[in-house]
Amino acid sequence: QGGLVLFWSLKNPTYPERVLRTRHGVTALHFSSVHPNMVAAGSHDGSGMIWDLRRESDQPVLRSGSSTSQQNDQKHTDIVWETRWVDQGPDKQPPELLVSVSSDGNVLQWSMKKGLEQQLLMPLKRLPNKQLGSNSVYGHKEGIVFRKSSGFCIDFPRHDPSTYMVGTEDGLVHRCSTSYNEQYLETYYGHSGPVYRVRCNPFASHAFLTCSADWTIRLWTTKPVPGHQPDSPLLTFQSTDLNDAVNDVIWAPQNSTSFAAAMDDGRVELWDLSEKPLDPIVVHYPMGQEKVRRRTCVRFSPNSPVLVAGDDKGCVVVMRMYNTNQSYYSDQEQQERLNAVMVKRR
Repeated sequence: QGGLVLFWSLKNPTYPERVLRTRHGVTALHFSSVHPNMVAAGSHDGSGMIWDLRRESDQPVLRSGSSTSQQNDQKHTDIVWETRWVDQGPDKQPPELLVSVSSDGNVLQWSMKKGLEQQLLMPLKRLPNKQLGSNSVYGHKEGIVFRKSSGFCIDFPRHDPSTYMVGTEDGLVHRCSTSYNEQYLETYYGHSGPVYRVRCNPFASHAFLTCSADWTIRLWTTKPVPGHQPDSPLLTFQSTDLNDAVNDVIWAPQNSTSFAAAMDDGRVELWDLSEKPLDPIVVHYPMGQEKVRRRTCVRFSPNSPVLVAGDDKGCVVVMRMYNTNQSYYSDQEQQERLNAVMVKRR
């Protein structure tokens, strides 16, 4: 059937403003912040695509080549799970890079000088995870089927485009450098299922959230903390009645201690650690008697108290948040609020 990229306006929720059709299902989408008319997508067949929205055509202006290409436009050989534009700063050339991660075990960086050319940022080498029990590398006696680990998600700290975090199918999160790909800078242990999303805090680059198929959300820090093991989570969050995977998590853009999460049982949770560190402040369940839909993604509006969530049936729900803390602290105050929460729980 192919895939779709739809652009909506809240003025007309019944039909999209614009439709882009693709050969294969779209699995990742991200807007450029330097050039907001550029949008990058990853697809089910491993392709990367970039559209220039000023053009009326459905066709992407750039597309990666085939997986057997001898040129350096070769695409991923498996599903692309996330694409990210990375802002390098206005004094760098180019000011923005495109990075993608896939279940083929590679993190690729894309250049747009001559078509869509890729460069290998990191081959995700498989490491043992004791949390996985008999499924871990320790439990294999006959050898490992696939030497690389499937990458599911990637994020770059806002103030440091030279390092990034990658979440894998093995339940591990790796911190990597863009400068060399021989080894990880750090590996974080704690999840006992695939890590579906990793998100760095927009105010404090050292703090990041992960969510996983093991029903939990975890908060980590890359800074050394006295009395805390550096490769383990600082805090773990799980609703008492949740028995399903957490598919997405995202930090609030105006509040350093708040985040939202999307779950397999259809709920959307809103947390604020400065108000309630152990439970979500709001839980939104699917309405009425409709069959449970898996929530697959959740996003905040950057400048209004609105939350948007998508599900596995192709529906997008727009929710208005009331009485959420939208007060505008300075960046310094936001960092202090987050650090206070992280210290309080320890």
